[in-house]
Order: sequence, then structure tokens, then C-alpha cells
Amino acid sequence: MIVAYLLLGEVARQERNFDEAVQHLQFVLNMKPRFMMAYNRLGRVYLEKGDYDSAKKAFETALKLNPFVVSSRIGLAEALIQKNELEEAVEIISNLSQLTTGSAEIAKQLEGDENLEGQSESLFDETSNLDQLLYAYALVEQEFYLYPG
Repeated sequence: MIVAYLLLGEVARQERNFDEAVQHLQFVLNMKPRFMMAYNRLGRVYLEKGDYDSAKKAFETALKLNPFVVSSRIGLAEALIQKNELEEAVEIISNLSQLTTGSAEIAKQLEGDENLEGQSESLFDETSNLDQLLYAYALVEQEFYLYPG
């Protein structure tokens, strides 16, 4: 059921129905309050809606749950730039090179793990709708497995 609401939130975001997207993602977070991916998606919705304070809060929460997610850091930097908090945004962006170097090393160590192979930071890149749904489902399953609770 949580996967369905996560996907409904993404569909609503793509259709620019931001309030509906927020409702779906909040439902997910009510059910699974430590679900980092939902906070990350919520931050993206708030960014696109123009609610930069809420976007900042969502991305900060995502990073508290998993400080190694590059897309959360980039989203936080985007929110800070929009809020004209440029020094903090520059600091976050400048720290990305260290983070991505570490991520590349981790990826090398995990090479060959069928569950992690070929993952993208973005849930919905340039793929078909069916591919998007299958990819989202796989990521959600992995998120529950790696971060239960």
C-alpha cells in the first residue's frame, strides 16, 4: 500500500498537483516515519511548488536519516539558494565532491550485487511508465529491507 501512495505522489507531482502530492507523501510518512525516500520526494514537491522552507525541512530530515544521499544534498542546496542562504548552499555543494568520491568507492565494493546494480539517484529518469513503476517498487522494497522501522 505504501508503494502505491509513493507512486500516486509522484504522478501528482508530475501533473503539478502539488497539494495532492504532499497528501500522498504525508500518508506514506505517517505509516513509515523514517522512510528517507519519501522525505526526499516531498522536498522535491515543495521545491517545485515554491515552498522553500518546507523543502529545506524535508531535505534536512532525509539527510538525518541517510546523510549519503546526493540527491537530498542537491535538493537542500537548491532550497537554500532559493531562500538566498548562499553561504550554506555553497558549503553543501562543496562537500558533494567528498561524498561522491566515497559513493564511487562504495559502488565498486558493491559491484556485482544484483539488488544495487544500475541504480540511479533519481526515481524517475527517462524510462517508460512501467519501468518507472518497477524501478520505484524495487527501490521501496530495498529501502524497507535496509532501513526497517
